Amino acid sequence: MSNRLVDRNYRWDGFGGVYSIHPSQCRLRIYQPHPEQTVVVFSSLDPLNPVKDCIEPLIEKVLAEFTLDPSITSWVNHLPVYSELRGTVEIEQAFIHSYRNRITRVTWQEVDREQVEGWISDYL
Repeated sequence: MSNRLVDRNYRWDGFGGVYSIHPSQCRLRIYQPHPEQTVVVFSSLDPLNPVKDCIEPLIEKVLAEFTLDPSITSWVNHLPVYSELRGTVEIEQAFIHSYRNRITRVTWQEVDREQVEGWISDYL
């Protein structure tokens, strides 16, 4: 039985917010390997508009739309579109800091592909 709940292209307002100056999309995968753990993987599809540049509103939108519990959700930024440009694939985990249910800051830490694939029991 797969623990993948969602796997689809996902659109958001991107740069410019509700004015949709540069609407964006990514591949969104949501996994629930355990009842007390959710892992969200964003894979950038546009090298000119990476997920990382719009991560705060994107996380807030995904939290609300899929009714995820932020206290048990891990966030992964996967940049496969850069593999051809740089010869490597970047994978980072986002740590959200919030105040009164609003994201105030996001910090990043590189993670290994094998580590993430272990969390989700699937290939990136």
